[in-house]
This record gives sequence, structure tokens and C-alpha cells, in this order.
Amino acid sequence: MSRTEQQAGKAAVIFGGTAGIGFASARAMLAGDVTSLMLNGRNAKRAAGAVEKLSAEFPAADIRYHAVDATSAAGSQAVVDAAMTAFGRIDQAVLSISPTIVPAPFQRASLDDVDRAVNDLFRGVIYICKAVLDQMRPVKQGSITAIVSDAGKHPTPGESFIGGCMAGIMMFVRTAAFEEKRNGIRLNCVSPSIVAGTDLYDVLMSDRFSQKLFEKAEQRADLGIVEPDEVASLVAFLAGDQAAKITGQSVSVNGGIST
Repeated sequence: MSRTEQQAGKAAVIFGGTAGIGFASARAMLAGDVTSLMLNGRNAKRAAGAVEKLSAEFPAADIRYHAVDATSAAGSQAVVDAAMTAFGRIDQAVLSISPTIVPAPFQRASLDDVDRAVNDLFRGVIYICKAVLDQMRPVKQGSITAIVSDAGKHPTPGESFIGGCMAGIMMFVRTAAFEEKRNGIRLNCVSPSIVAGTDLYDVLMSDRFSQKLFEKAEQRADLGIVEPDEVASLVAFLAGDQAAKITGQSVSVNGGIST
């Protein structure tokens, strides 16, 4: 792709973009002004399949993938390096990393799950943001949008350490946004509660404790249970130029489960 062609649209990276909300966000962004897209996921076969589907729908776009665990410092840097090599810049980054951790009362929580939440969710977001910001600062522009959870805003039984990590991410993003505004870089969070039609939803509903928890929550969603495309629409908006004056925010999409 020539420099002139690159300038015609935005270059984006979606971490965790091969399924669920991340994949829906890819579609929403490609339907907008993104013409160059790097998808990241751990599973190369799944990533290749996601690229094939998106390329069929958006044949004019340059869509690629880099399969690696991006929650490590080396992994996040590898994805950023691949995007920079392919496109020469990163205008928008979306973080949709969500390790499958089934809610449980803290007294019964697995220490492995605690480690995964802290490492994959909290520390992983920081690593990714560090790698992306290092590329955005020199050109003084860019946006980063992290998909988190309303568990970071509202105490939720069974999600003590999950909610703690989500709250930590929200404050990290809010503070980083305050620091980076002088560099023309925006950072925001999108925080859904329950999102149907995802692999995570199916896993959570297969566990008796989390099933009861989320069935009660769904009864409060008077506006309807949220679908991936609805979250993706907000992600694409916050990532794009229409939200040029919005930074440091954590916006809930939950169908009215909480306010």
C-alpha cells in the first residue's frame, strides 16, 4: 500500500479482535473510515478466519492479523511492530482482551484466576497502551479505546477481583488520558455488563452460580440485553474523529441494568 493510499483512511489495531465484541468492532470501524486493520488474537486459525470474513465484506481494505498473546510486554510490542511495518502508523487502537474467568465468591476463587485477571486484564492493558502510545506520541494524534466491564463501577457478587481489575483499568485510562491530551491522544473505556451472542456469555451461562447472577441482572435490562454490534457502534464512535473532544471517559452500555 502506498503512502497516498494509506493517508486516505485510518490505520487501526484491535487486540482481541478475532471474535465477539472485538470482531464486531472491526466490522463497525471498517464500515467507517478505517482502511487498514491489524487484528490480534492468540489463535492463528481463528485470526485467519476472521480476516477472511472481513476481507470478503470489505475487499478494498488492507486487513491482516498477528497471532500472539498480546498481554505480555513482548507480545504487545510484537503486534504494534507488525502494524507499524504494515501500515506505517497506528491511528486507532481497541483493546478487547477478556480472559474467560467464571465469577465465584472470593472465598472460593481460584488463585490461578486471580493471577490471570491481574496479568491478562490489568497488566496486559498497561503493556498494550505503553507500546501503542510510544508510536502515537511522535505524530501527536491517535485514540485508544479499552473494552472493560461495569463490574468495575458497581459491586457485583462473584466479581471481586475481576471488578477490582476493571476499576483499575478505568482509572489508568482516565489518568493516561489526562497526561496524553497534550499530545493529541485520546483514551476512553466502554463498559458493557452482559453481552449476549459471545463465547464468554455462553461460558458464563453454563456455570450455575454465574447463570443465576446474570439471569437476575438480565431482568433489570428493561431496554434489552446488549448485543456485540451495539457495543461495537460505541467503540467505533469513540475511536473515530467524531469523538475528537471526548477523552478520559468510561461509558456504560448495559440496557438499563444499572445507571
